[in-house]
Amino acid sequence: MSTEAQAFPQIAGGIISLKKWLELVGIEATTAWRWRKAGWLETENIAGRPYVTSEGVARFKTRVAAGEFAKEHPSPRRNQSTLP
Repeated sequence: MSTEAQAFPQIAGGIISLKKWLELVGIEATTAWRWRKAGWLETENIAGRPYVTSEGVARFKTRVAAGEFAKEHPSPRRNQSTLP
């Protein structure tokens, strides 16, 4: 089994609660909230609870693989005046 397949397991029935999916994937609820707020992870509202679909997860995986969310991490600059 590949690492990607382990990170994003198949969703039986095509829909699963966001909470259960997060447990399977090992992502914190805060991270999922940020992803949803940014529009990266699409969810469906069913009876006031968020659910993810297999199609939504597939779109997210495609965007991740394409590097759409990648950002360069800037290193902090040293202040030359404070060095001995």
